Amino acid sequence: MSVRKAIIPIAGRGTRQLPATWAIPKAMMPMVDRDGLAKPLLHLLIAEAFSAGIERVALVVSPGQQGDVERYFRRFDDDLVQALVNKPELLAVSEQLGDWGRRVECIEQPTPEGFGHAVWCAKDWLGNEPFLLMLGDYLFVSDEPRSCAQQVVDVFEQHRPAAISGMYACDAETLPRVGVMRGRPLDDRSDLFVSQLIVEKPSLQRARAEIVTPGLPPNTWLAHFGNHVFTSAIMDELDTMVRQNIRERGEIQMTAAQERLRAAGAPYLALLVSGRAYDAGIPAGWLQAQQALSSLSQG
Repeated sequence: MSVRKAIIPIAGRGTRQLPATWAIPKAMMPMVDRDGLAKPLLHLLIAEAFSAGIERVALVVSPGQQGDVERYFRRFDDDLVQALVNKPELLAVSEQLGDWGRRVECIEQPTPEGFGHAVWCAKDWLGNEPFLLMLGDYLFVSDEPRSCAQQVVDVFEQHRPAAISGMYACDAETLPRVGVMRGRPLDDRSDLFVSQLIVEKPSLQRARAEIVTPGLPPNTWLAHFGNHVFTSAIMDELDTMVRQNIRERGEIQMTAAQERLRAAGAPYLALLVSGRAYDAGIPAGWLQAQQALSSLSQG
């Protein structure tokens, strides 16, 4: 079965971007895209998903967020369309948003119980299909013609594992902020690995002792890029964790569900994505993301 669905959790207060997120949801923070148009970050994420062949997207939202999101994914009002008669690029966006509004829907996460819990909230919507999962406050910039999402989906379609995670090579300073994986190179490829261990925010000591991946430079580790493709098997793990109240640091952790799936023997791959991921949920990351888009538009 092809990957037709995507889940993008955007729930949360956006406290790292206050006071701007006091006015607008974090996913609606504007960025100037490659075409020079100002668009919410969420717009760029939806475009990323659709670039990979996705047909339907579920946005996992906090209580009260749904209205803001749904108001965006609709055609411009008629009076605004008339005012833009000489702006074909904006009229095209209006039609695009009208189409997207039929393919994007919101699912509420009633209480903030972790990233894994947010994904689990879309379990019934997903059914038994594979899905693309993307972080809702990241911007992805590919270094090749295919989008970052398309790269991960392509490898999933080729190998059909239970899961594949996009990865990048991180240094010791980054370890306390990311999920990290130990991998075994697959078929002599330098960019594709079989996952052997997944750990959330490991200490440097543990990373050096247990999470070293052959083929990477010294003091470099595989870290989550921010996009994955999973079969519905990950939902079974999340369902068990929710029902049995299995938590880490008080939350249902996505990384813990990934490790449970891998440890159960499910085929789990990791791909070094040809591209860059920017954490636009923090001011410095947002600025870096905007600078990356600006450099692309100038090029």
